[in-house]
Amino acid sequence: MNSAHNSQNHMSVPLCSAFCVLAFCTQAFPQGALHPSNLDYPVMISVAGRTGTGFFVTDSDSVHWYLVTARHVLFKDTAARHLWGPSAMVSGYAAGQRYEFQANLDSLLTDGLLKADTGHDVAVARCGTLSFKSEGGVCTWYRRHLRRSVGGKLRITVVKWDMLRTYDQVLVGNDVFVFGFPRNLGLRGLPEIDSDRPLVHKGIVAGSNPSMRTLIIDAAVYPGNSGGPVIEVEEGDLPFNDTFVLIGVVTEYVPFEDVWHDITRDYMNRTISTSDYSIVEPMDPVIDIIQKWRKK
Repeated sequence: MNSAHNSQNHMSVPLCSAFCVLAFCTQAFPQGALHPSNLDYPVMISVAGRTGTGFFVTDSDSVHWYLVTARHVLFKDTAARHLWGPSAMVSGYAAGQRYEFQANLDSLLTDGLLKADTGHDVAVARCGTLSFKSEGGVCTWYRRHLRRSVGGKLRITVVKWDMLRTYDQVLVGNDVFVFGFPRNLGLRGLPEIDSDRPLVHKGIVAGSNPSMRTLIIDAAVYPGNSGGPVIEVEEGDLPFNDTFVLIGVVTEYVPFEDVWHDITRDYMNRTISTSDYSIVEPMDPVIDIIQKWRKK
């Protein structure tokens, strides 16, 4: 994992005086059903006319909160030297209420608070500090880097560290839920889908690619889904005691190629379309980035 800019002591960055309420989603819900708060995981990230998906996590000590997404949502290149734009608009829903804030990507990168893995398609931004009791809490954010257009409390949903799973802990065949903001579904001008609200797609862990250490799921994804969270269902020992865990970040779909040749007319046609399989970066590189921050 490399960063294009030298970092400085993040503790010198002043905190915003406003607060946000955190909802920590943990453990189980009735079998086969998502807890309503799970639907608040994804956030839409808009950069220079491009959109992707992200989500928030804590670190192991629940001292900071972070925005996680795919590297290509924020950066033009795998070396993570060139951003798509100087800032990003981050928006989502919590308890039915929409929120948004602007993230200054340039200043986050300059101050060492935005890092990407050059070997894996993930990026992480440290957004601020937090404290909590039981299932809720309060966070502050770095006002030099994050800005809201309106005041008041901000309610967001943050995935706790103990919900994260690594590549080796993922079980092939388990159910998964994919969250995101696919922007190219439906027809322009028709109201079938509200593109500002996230959609959920259910599938299973179909396999893995050991050489690349990526996961393969059989849930289709589309432009706008990149960076979204993938939740695995771990079956409990008792009925209605399943646990939802975060296993990775959606990065791309697996294309399907259909080639046919008309021998009589000597004509060949090649069609590339979306298959039902998608690639997921496991949480390992995200965990590595956060843990390196924690050691400084």
